[in-house]
Amino acid sequence: MKVTEIMNTNPRTCTYSDTAQQAATLMKQHGTGFLPVVNEHGKVVGVVTDRDLCLRVTAEGHFPLHMRVHECMTANPVCCFATESIRNALALMANNQIRRIPVINDERRPIGIVAMRDFIARDAISARDIYLVLRKIMSSKERVAALRARIA
Repeated sequence: MKVTEIMNTNPRTCTYSDTAQQAATLMKQHGTGFLPVVNEHGKVVGVVTDRDLCLRVTAEGHFPLHMRVHECMTANPVCCFATESIRNALALMANNQIRRIPVINDERRPIGIVAMRDFIARDAISARDIYLVLRKIMSSKERVAALRARIA
């Protein structure tokens, strides 16, 4: 199975020079916590998450209307191509401890997003494989918290 078969198409994006406030507004409007960041040529140069906005803007006391996305984004994000196998995309997620990946074309323009939930919702991989990947993605702190929650 190829990534194109499970990805969400037509991803919402923000630009390198948008403000953190604009990125947050886009996330709210479209019910997402993840936006690929594109440059003036429409090529993916980063990603910004709701967590980035919270930790790199709000928690550090920056004013969202004055901070640009490029100041709080993750640059050089892990991306995959639509023609790649879902196994390859899953390996990228596991090895880089990420839950979402922009899907790009040959010009590095975003054409979709593939997330862990896409694998789950479309029964693209086994429950065991999902467990193994999520375990690798989760930080050791998250694993300890999950174990404590199961014990309590």
